[in-house]
Amino acid sequence: MNWQKIFWTILFLSVPIFGVASFWVCDMYGALWPENVSEIYGRKIDHLFDVIMWITGIFFVGTELLLVYAMLTSKDADSSEKADFVHGNRTMEIGWTLMAAAILVFIAFYQIPTWSQVKIEKPKKPADAHITASMWMWQVRYPLWDDKANGPRKLDVTQPALAESFELMNELHVPAKETVLVYVTSRDVIHSFYIPKMRVKQDAVPGLLVPVWFDAAKPGRYEFYCAELCGPGHYMMRARVVVHESREAYNRWLRDQTQRLRAPGRGLEIASDNAGDTVAHSVAQAR
Repeated sequence: MNWQKIFWTILFLSVPIFGVASFWVCDMYGALWPENVSEIYGRKIDHLFDVIMWITGIFFVGTELLLVYAMLTSKDADSSEKADFVHGNRTMEIGWTLMAAAILVFIAFYQIPTWSQVKIEKPKKPADAHITASMWMWQVRYPLWDDKANGPRKLDVTQPALAESFELMNELHVPAKETVLVYVTSRDVIHSFYIPKMRVKQDAVPGLLVPVWFDAAKPGRYEFYCAELCGPGHYMMRARVVVHESREAYNRWLRDQTQRLRAPGRGLEIASDNAGDTVAHSVAQAR
């Protein structure tokens, strides 16, 4: 037995072994994917990731084992036997092509229910926020609290009324343990609204108002940012999601923000938009 052949065979055999072992260890310690705090939608998306990973993993290991087998059984350079030359096998080529196509068709149909839930079946509820991306910040507009109705006012997402809403920069507040509905758009170039720990990613396109829904089961503060290269200040488009413990806690925060805006001396602030027009809008600083 050629010891050089044995060395290379063992080296190539270590690739699938190390690959499977590293994935298993990362999954065991929670390092394979970012933490998932989404119970309704995030778990379904992670399930699709796992299915695709298992399919690719099985074929990865199988391909590597075939490579090791070919190396181990190949004839040595000093062998007296004649080498076998193979010019292709049409049956095998058609077979593995159809098998690859069948796997792609399976994935395409298998993901339809999840895709429908996260992208098509919009929840029937009022919008919680309107998010406008621009170079290089996120403007998040919320409805004011209505004391008479004892609830938030309705947020017009097509053209938010300045007197009916207020704005925070780079901070999105949502309640925990329920579906949140926001609308995302862009003022200038294409951005991408991305919350890794809630499995949310949606392009913000100028001229389009895109509904996005998600949930967070665990209260806390999480990061969201732009996942689309949008210019030299792209790195500055980092913001945070504040998940309140419940709808009641979120409503208390909304009521406090409204009262602070209505306090004497606050009023309306004057600013200029990107087009140079002067507009009046309420601004509350994130605290």
